[in-house]
Amino acid sequence: MAADRDRRRWDLRHRDGVAEPSAPFGWSHLPTDLTDRTGLDVAAGTGGVSLWAAARGMRMTAIDISGVGLRALADAATELDLSERITTVVRDLDHGLGTTDSFDLVVCRNFREPTLYPALRAAIAPGGWLSITVLRSGRFGADGAELLRAFADVGAVVDTATDDRAHHALFHRPA
Repeated sequence: MAADRDRRRWDLRHRDGVAEPSAPFGWSHLPTDLTDRTGLDVAAGTGGVSLWAAARGMRMTAIDISGVGLRALADAATELDLSERITTVVRDLDHGLGTTDSFDLVVCRNFREPTLYPALRAAIAPGGWLSITVLRSGRFGADGAELLRAFADVGAVVDTATDDRAHHALFHRPA
């Protein structure tokens, strides 16, 4: 099955993974006080965004197909005394997000699955933010205009960027 193949591939990639805090694209536009806000880290891998946000007071949910990557995140969260702020969920995103909750911050980096776009839109709480990055080439590659088209109804486009590897966009949903 494709899911088993994906899980094995990502588990192998993350087997020596070290989780380190990593800011999402557009972080400088986010509110300075993230205390008690909620976040969703989609295709979290080893959860760098979750660690970064939890260190600033957010309650994060990290979803990924790789239990190995999420264990690295859980280990790092324990070391950094952030365990109570991070929940990990092993899930094949080919079957959706698995949540109907809304979040103040939704982050999806380097994973592109257009069938998830409606669920990502729905997961953004009023007044919330979507930070999304898609690669420019490869299996998950897309052109930058795809993000602008797919999330045009979310609200304001706060920031965009393109580098040699990826397209990035930050959206803000009105309150």
